[in-house]
Amino acid sequence: MIGADAAIATAEGIRINALPTVVRGAREVEPLVSVQGEGIVVSSVKLADDGSGDVIVRVYEALGRRATGELTIGFEHREVREVTLIEDDIDDARTGGALRLRPFEVRTLRIVR
Repeated sequence: MIGADAAIATAEGIRINALPTVVRGAREVEPLVSVQGEGIVVSSVKLADDGSGDVIVRVYEALGRRATGELTIGFEHREVREVTLIEDDIDDARTGGALRLRPFEVRTLRIVR
């Protein structure tokens, strides 16, 4: 039996459940968001439920340890702030693209356009 650590299990889960999408066109398509930081995964990118045009990004730490990283945004925006899972504002929300996550922490970010 071959053992799998959290990194292997996460990579395999993404490979199986998030198949790549092929887009053909005249030029490369740049990602809306990307993240740098070992163990930090972008789990979803969607429009905010309130119809504002803001973008909601969910990230999580997948390796079971503290992680730091940076969220890079590929479109014009005014600010990035943390919100609740149901996209409500948080009074003392952290802002910006810097990420500091605890083991297995999930964070929801609102990118204000």
